[in-house]
Amino acid sequence: MVRAPIIPTSVETGVGLDELRGALRDLALGGGRRSPDDVLRLPIDRAFSVRGTGTVVTGTVWSGTVREGGRVFVEPAGLNARVRRVHVHGREVKEAGAGSRAAIALAGVPVDDVPRGSDVVDVEGWRATERITAIVELMDPGATLERGRRVRVHLGTAEVMARVFPLGRLASGAWVELRLEGSVLSRCGDRLVLRSYSPMTTIGGGVVLEPDPPRRKASRARGDEVEGLGAPRAEERIRTAAAATGERGLARSLVPVLAGVGPSAMAGIGDDAELVVIEDRVYARRVWSEVEARVLDLVRRHHRERPLEPGAPAEALRPTERERERLTGEILRTLERSGQLERAEGRLRIAGFSPSLSDGQQARADQLLLRLTAAGLAPPDVAELAGSEEAIEETQALLEHLVRTHRAVRLSATLIVERAALDGLISRVRSELGGRTELGPADFRAVADVSRRFLVPLLQYLDVAGVTVRRGDLRDVVV
Repeated sequence: MVRAPIIPTSVETGVGLDELRGALRDLALGGGRRSPDDVLRLPIDRAFSVRGTGTVVTGTVWSGTVREGGRVFVEPAGLNARVRRVHVHGREVKEAGAGSRAAIALAGVPVDDVPRGSDVVDVEGWRATERITAIVELMDPGATLERGRRVRVHLGTAEVMARVFPLGRLASGAWVELRLEGSVLSRCGDRLVLRSYSPMTTIGGGVVLEPDPPRRKASRARGDEVEGLGAPRAEERIRTAAAATGERGLARSLVPVLAGVGPSAMAGIGDDAELVVIEDRVYARRVWSEVEARVLDLVRRHHRERPLEPGAPAEALRPTERERERLTGEILRTLERSGQLERAEGRLRIAGFSPSLSDGQQARADQLLLRLTAAGLAPPDVAELAGSEEAIEETQALLEHLVRTHRAVRLSATLIVERAALDGLISRVRSELGGRTELGPADFRAVADVSRRFLVPLLQYLDVAGVTVRRGDLRDVVV
């Protein structure tokens, strides 16, 4: 935090005024010019209506450039607007840069929707929030900010009441969450002033770290999560901001806001080994590594728990939330391209994995196949084959293994037929009924010799296999 000199002055005697003017001059000369390479931010200090022009707002351009004809957004109202005209000190100009006092005419914005404390910006998606975290320092070094204390927060031209919730200490001061009683637009690196609720005296100041922080408990807050947001290097701030968004990632358009950097700092994002860029979002490399490890662990666990299945369903590995799914989906594609995962029967498995049976499972599978063979086209359902509720899951898995190894065919959720019996039925239907048309269930029952319970799924299978063609309730047998 920048240290400014404290100069005692008196407007009655003039004591200290020369020293104050000199200090202000030194600060102005030493501050340098703000870079034009930044996002637009103009905190509104006044708004009024001019006949023939419409709504006019005034303020100091904090960053970026406001241009005639440009599209802007007004927060916290969430309005889109067009800049009709720009004036600097009463003179009409085409644009006004950082540090300029400007008046801008806005088209499409009612004057009542842009009160003092609002902001004009040019970044879509930059929203006012009711919570921020900041590093604060009190004017009295011995004072503390007790939990829940009500204070006044001054940020830009906004003044809003807030309650303070300490999170811990960082090297540069106390890390606190400010729960605001109104919405305020903020940016990483913004300066703010804290004043007591009553009497209204200044008690300290601070720097915004997170304009839209995740919800966290003070007992679990870790300073290393945000320490980098106060770093002088833009790369470190971007990495920290990306890590804070986790699997959802950081929208590229909001990097200047959440990391407090100019757009030019974005140029090297794609080359930063600590970051991953997927379409319009930025992720921390360590988050990628954590998700990648979790995905591989889920697949390995699936192999351990269900060794007879060819792999884990891909949908079970993907989160349902779209923003998180984007990262996981790219990780799955990368793991497939690198050969760590492979796709089999619509599932994902560790490269080289294949379903295998233990000696005991092989014996039970052989027994099931014998029972299916003996039953022919009228097999027992899964529950009958299992014999008990406890054995249903394993029986189902063993039957699926027989289906995958082409020794059985699934007719329905509960019926599985031995493949040789089904091949025999197909052969008999073709030899005895081939070429005939408009055949009913009775014609096929004469060939299959089964009850309707089994005949219906058998006929459906024949339709799918192309042996028969269904026409309403009747069927033709393909030659």
